Amino acid sequence: MLQPNLLPWREAQQQMAQQRFKQQILFMLLVGLVIIGSWRIFLGYEENHLKNTHTKLLNFAQQLEPQVAVIRELKKEQLTLIAAFKNEQKIIAQQTNGLQLLHDLSAIPPTVILTQVQKNNDVITLQGRNNFPSAGNQLAQKLASLPYVLAPQLTNGSQENSFILTFKFK
Repeated sequence: MLQPNLLPWREAQQQMAQQRFKQQILFMLLVGLVIIGSWRIFLGYEENHLKNTHTKLLNFAQQLEPQVAVIRELKKEQLTLIAAFKNEQKIIAQQTNGLQLLHDLSAIPPTVILTQVQKNNDVITLQGRNNFPSAGNQLAQKLASLPYVLAPQLTNGSQENSFILTFKFK
């Protein structure tokens, strides 16, 4: 076993090394406490800043709420107006189709005599007599060829040589 050499200058050197080590430990603890304290202060500042920002945003949102409500109402009104506009366009198209139909029907063969024209909702009903057996079929084919007429249906009427033709506008 080694015997420690306990000369007085070595003892003093060892005590100084121990004292430096203790000072370094205390200094590191002090630096650690300063860092932790600074970090907590910084986090507290950030937390307060975030709370203030959140409060400002909530206040701003509350101030904007009446304007948002007005915008929502305007959007509803816009959608209502668009629907009304589309409905008006549909009515105009139906009227235009009706006028075009009258024009096209003016060219029907003289063997077909229209006795009644009815409109019930979207369905147009033409009733008439035909002096020639296939005249009703010719009228149905002519209507089917028109670009604004949707699938005309021809049925025999209650009287001889009569027909009923129903169709819708596209």
